[in-house]
Amino acid sequence: YGRRDFATVGLLGGLTYDSRDNAADATEGYYLDGQLEPFYELEYGNAVGRFVGEARAYYGFGDDNRIVAAARLKIGSVIGAPIAEVPPDKLFFAGGGGSVRGYGYRTIGVPAINGEVVGGRSLIEGSAELRARVTKSIGIVGFVDAGYVGAESFPGFNEDLKLGAGVGLRYLTG
Repeated sequence: YGRRDFATVGLLGGLTYDSRDNAADATEGYYLDGQLEPFYELEYGNAVGRFVGEARAYYGFGDDNRIVAAARLKIGSVIGAPIAEVPPDKLFFAGGGGSVRGYGYRTIGVPAINGEVVGGRSLIEGSAELRARVTKSIGIVGFVDAGYVGAESFPGFNEDLKLGAGVGLRYLTG
């Protein structure tokens, strides 16, 4: 979209519920987070609303919860203005270690005319993983991630769903 200038004024509010037994290495519990950000973009004169919700669940089993099943779902939407009139930091991207592993950081988005990837107005991410502790500080994990970033405020699934799967080694520090 070339060079653009933005000026915004708004509010950010959210609610979080966290019953995980350990935020860094959960073996049981739930995490729910919702954020609502209404703002006004002054340069283009748009009233915009941005919503992001995320849910995570953890279930441990076996001796001392040595095996943990984990799942995550994240959704987001930007309503009220076209992509070109929303600041890039308010749009959604996916990809990278905390999103869809196997893709580069913020490389999943909406393809622009010039071939670049720009942020989108809707987001759906999900992941499922199975973790196993081999020793007190070493673990292995198998995972499947999926992500979608769309041009519209509500997913139309016009862009491809991106999938990533793999295995990893976990080192648990003190």
